[in-house]
Formats: sequence, C-alpha cells, structure tokens
Amino acid sequence: MSINMNWNEIIGHEKNIAQLQRLLLEQRLPHALLFCGPRGIGKFLTARVLAAALLCDAGSADPCGHCESCRAYLAGTHPDLYEIEPDGKTLKTIKIDQIRTLQTEIALAPYMSQRRVVIIDEADKLNEVAANGLLKTLEDPTGQVVFILIATGREALLDTIVSRVSTVSFQPLPVPQLTDALARRGVSVNAALAALAGGSFGRALDLDKNGGLSLRDEVLVVMHQIRAADMEYVWSVGAALGEMNREKLQEWFVYLQMIFRDMVILYETTVRDMLYNSDVVAKLTQLLADWPLSRIFAALALIGTIQQRLVSNANGRLLAEQFLLKLRDLK
Repeated sequence: MSINMNWNEIIGHEKNIAQLQRLLLEQRLPHALLFCGPRGIGKFLTARVLAAALLCDAGSADPCGHCESCRAYLAGTHPDLYEIEPDGKTLKTIKIDQIRTLQTEIALAPYMSQRRVVIIDEADKLNEVAANGLLKTLEDPTGQVVFILIATGREALLDTIVSRVSTVSFQPLPVPQLTDALARRGVSVNAALAALAGGSFGRALDLDKNGGLSLRDEVLVVMHQIRAADMEYVWSVGAALGEMNREKLQEWFVYLQMIFRDMVILYETTVRDMLYNSDVVAKLTQLLADWPLSRIFAALALIGTIQQRLVSNANGRLLAEQFLLKLRDLK
C-alpha cells in the first residue's frame, strides 16, 4: 500500500479538508471522527493524511514530511498509528479480539508523538460484541488518542457509537472531476464509465480493470435475451459467468443492478443526468416492455440475494445458472 501524507493528493472534498485543517490549527479536533460516504471516494486517504498531520512534530495542519514522526510514517513503521480492518476468509468482520488488542495498545503512552491515532476502516463491519467493546473505549479513552472511523453509512453502527463521534460526510465526486483524475492516472476513460462509477475513484479503477463498458454491454445483451431464452442459452451464459473470477462476477451483477435502477427511473423521467447508463438510453427504453416495475423490483431482490451468496465460497457457475433461470421465469 502506498503511503500518502499530502492533502493535495486527495481528489475533491475541498470543504471537508478545509474544515479538518482549521480544526487542527485551532486544536479543536474531536477525539473521535466518523468519515461517512460511498466506497472508493477518498475517505481512507483523508484519514491517512489527517493521521500524518496529527502525528507530525510540527504541530500544524500539514505534515512536514521531514521530522522523525513523518519519516516513520512514510516508512510505514510509526508506532503511534494503529489501524484495524475487517478480518476473515469469507465473511469479513471486525472482531472483539481486534478491539481488545487495540485497547491494550492505546493504554500505553505514545512512543514517538504527542498522541496516538487509531483508524478503523469499514467500521460498519464491527460485529455486535466488538462494537460494544469499542463503545466503552470511545466513552472513556485512555490518554491522548484520536479515533477515525470509516464507514459507508451510519445505519450499521450502534446509535451509541454514532452519538460519540463527529460525522464528516463525503459526497461522490462530480463526473468531470472524476474523469480528469482518472486521465491524470493514465486510465483511458470516458464520461459513461465515470458515471457508472457513481462518483467513486476507486470504483472507476475497478470497473476499468474488470472490463469497464464492455462488461456492461455484455450484461445488456443478456437482458435483451433472457426473457425468451431456452435452456441452452442459460447454460451457455452460466458457464461464461462461472469462468469469471469472483471480483469480475460481482461487477457483472453490479452492472445488472445499475441497469434495473436506471429502468425504474425511466418509468418516471427521461432526464439523462439521473442515469448511470446515460449513453444507452435507447436500449434501456426497449427493455421496459418486458420489465414492468413489479418484475424489476423482484429482480433487484434476486440480485441482492446473489450478492450475499457471492461473498461465500459457493460455486459461481451454479449460482449464475440458478439466478438466470429465476430471472427468466419471473412473473
């Protein structure tokens, strides 16, 4: 993982950055923050840069990059930076053992800086016991500690945890800004792919890696044929999906989810700015004849179920075949 400690490396979120810098300068930063927003839009990078500033010997809003703390940070060996992320082979969660280890660590005085910084990535994956353990730590922190929790939303967190943190909301990046950022990264991208990414830089990179619009177009072909498909077609598509790695297969279902979401919107309006797939409106409109709203919502429920099962070790081909059959036969 690359080590970043420069506010300028963060794409967008200018208001949030200015607020955090002001709180640092005024020494009014809360002891616990919650960075909330969609995946891949820069929450973790912002937490990392904020941690570097908090640990820096200069005591300003910008890490100096030269002091002993900054050098340790850049080397990835700073003893006062503690990070937690979900653990597990299939269903990844943050467990009580991780929180207990954290509690032991922060009970000790800082080694190098004036404080410790704890970053908890995907805090919405705390299991119940771990969440209650973290709550006790937030209620009665030991010594100089700043907690930065990162989550896609507050709903999965205990209300008591949310009440003890200051929430900083991160919004999706505008498509033009996202497109420019991807171009600077050397990614050949168009506005359609940027729109599909939903304002997420990380998601745009994943989409590009997994085939981007070509994969979306494959989903569209299936959508136009599945309602009248025979068994040979179902087995053929199921076999092709089964050959995909798990990440690409998950992306396939995300594209399908986005297509159905756009179709729901097309029942109400033709405003392209509201669509993920604004470049294929004509093809989406053609699909509406076979997909009344009731059937679309039933399909979305099926997709939700398949997405849950894809995080396990279930056979991808069998899952795909079962899904395609159910999708074809929806009433």
